[in-house]
Amino acid sequence: YYYKYIKMADELVYFRGSPWSLKCVWAAHLLGFGTIYQEKLIFSEYNFPMGQLGLRFRLGDWSSPITIPILFPKASSEQPLRSSYDILHFLNNKAEEYKTSNFNVAETGNTEHVSSLSLKDEQVIQWDMRLDTVMRFLRGLMMKYDDITPYLVPIPVHYIPGALSLISSIQKKYFISKYGEVDTQISKEEVENILREANERLSQSSFLVGEKLTYADISLATALESMAPEDPERPITVMAPALNTHSLFKEMFDRRFPRLLPWKKQILTDHFSPNVEKQVLVPLTMKIARL
Repeated sequence: YYYKYIKMADELVYFRGSPWSLKCVWAAHLLGFGTIYQEKLIFSEYNFPMGQLGLRFRLGDWSSPITIPILFPKASSEQPLRSSYDILHFLNNKAEEYKTSNFNVAETGNTEHVSSLSLKDEQVIQWDMRLDTVMRFLRGLMMKYDDITPYLVPIPVHYIPGALSLISSIQKKYFISKYGEVDTQISKEEVENILREANERLSQSSFLVGEKLTYADISLATALESMAPEDPERPITVMAPALNTHSLFKEMFDRRFPRLLPWKKQILTDHFSPNVEKQVLVPLTMKIARL
């Protein structure tokens, strides 16, 4: 039965705690997948390192770096999609095909209608690219701290004597070899310039682009939540607990960008549903990592 179900739906493989996966899962729900059209998309959680072999087998790729999220279209003739934007562009087109672009998201507490998140708008694309730079900067910072690795390890590993330190070491080396050279070249000044422009824009408007929620807002809220989680005990990205512990950004937000965190809180209140939270929340890993 499961085999037939997969063949009848697209499949989104996501990594719990990854901000890039968070953006995809969140936006997919806002487009109607997982709620109104839940039978059209399967959400499959990925666990490192056990899941990597299976993904490589499915992709037929045994050499290039594996990044998450990945979308496997139900049509075998279509290639898997391996970037967040490509995945959301695909799902947006599907949403339009299923005529769900004007679905009501009352379950999130918002009585307005969400459109296609303006994924084809050039301003939205540019904001998403710039905010991706912010998140890659944060990922580069994570690699400098030894205390972040427990947040990246699957929960069962924490219960196996000696396994946590071993897999944490392997995973950190893997992350550094995979992302470190590029991510650590991004300057703090570049990130601050992006956040300054966002702060100025949001001092005059409720949204980054236009007068309604777009994918640019989801990208910004995800980046901000990675830097300063709304509830440190219930993080929705693995970046949040480590970076928040080091208090790297508190003064920057308090004194220089005072609009950003209140805006993020409102966006989460209005547009972040409990269904999404269930899929991305990582509280148990956090509690175990502190033991």
